[in-house]
Amino acid sequence: PIAFCTIRHRPSQRASIGLFGVSGQFQGKGLGKLLISQVASILKEKRVEVLDVVTQGRNYAAQRLYQSAGFRTHSTELWFHKWLKY
Repeated sequence: PIAFCTIRHRPSQRASIGLFGVSGQFQGKGLGKLLISQVASILKEKRVEVLDVVTQGRNYAAQRLYQSAGFRTHSTELWFHKWLKY
């Protein structure tokens, strides 16, 4: 695949983007924005009123893509992981 997007339908006309990606050799050509636009159109036809997505804070390219497609940043959080050795 050149690009992919997974969607999870939620109650009350909501959906969430799970995984989203564009193959490295095709990045920077507008395909991500086109895919987001198509996904949003399909979900709108299905009467989904809210589409949300979570991405890593340091993934600036993803943030720019989502913002350019009309998404707004709702919140930011820091997550720390503790690794244990057994």
